[in-house]
Amino acid sequence: IKAGVPLLPIALIGTREVMAMGSPVFHPFRRVTLRIGEPIPTDGLTMRDRGQLTEAVREQIVAMLAKPCETSRKPGFQGVRA
Repeated sequence: IKAGVPLLPIALIGTREVMAMGSPVFHPFRRVTLRIGEPIPTDGLTMRDRGQLTEAVREQIVAMLAKPCETSRKPGFQGVRA
């Protein structure tokens, strides 16, 4: 808010398969999906608006997490899909 730049919501899907919380085992060839939301403008907002901003970010992340993921057995970077 202080910087006045747009906030970009992101969602990471599949990180638990790479390394479960509390687990010492790392699985490097599991697929992780990065989803990038729409920028949320912050210009004109004050610190009093942070709850509203937090909710807007949360709504986008929840929506991104709700979308089904494509599954692939190929490890590594698969490129950008529309």
